[in-house]
Amino acid sequence: MPLKGATYSYCVWAVLLLLASCASSPITQRSLPVRGQVTIGYDSIRSFPNGSEYAQFIIYNETDSTFWFSAEGKYLHDGHLTTHPLYSMKVEYDDRWKDDSPFWCLTGVERYAVEPGEHLYFTTSMPTKKSRAFKAGIYFSLTKDPRGQTREIWSSEVRLR
Repeated sequence: MPLKGATYSYCVWAVLLLLASCASSPITQRSLPVRGQVTIGYDSIRSFPNGSEYAQFIIYNETDSTFWFSAEGKYLHDGHLTTHPLYSMKVEYDDRWKDDSPFWCLTGVERYAVEPGEHLYFTTSMPTKKSRAFKAGIYFSLTKDPRGQTREIWSSEVRLR
């Protein structure tokens, strides 16, 4: 079914926003005008009630500045402040790393802050059983405007076998 009216306009805007954010040049940790660092740590592999698995990570803001990222919400889950950010994923198959990032529609996506000293949990899908390892990444910026300079921060690799 073709998109109509406001839905079409919103999707066109979302695609343009995504292209603009991808075109921005990432900044390195050294060039960030802050003290400390933002890191992503692996927490655990968990299961939904239906038995399917997901990976849980933690974003740590150990800087003196607020960082911003795009996500589909920020909420309490199992007693933890949790988010579902627009994450990237790299997966290792047969000694080669491959981009296995999900496609994001951007409907309902907003910018969220990680304050200095704060940490947030987030979840990712699990790679296929054939993979050896995976890691998750998130784009951060120093401003709420997603068109500003960004930096992608990656977790360490999570070994599966």
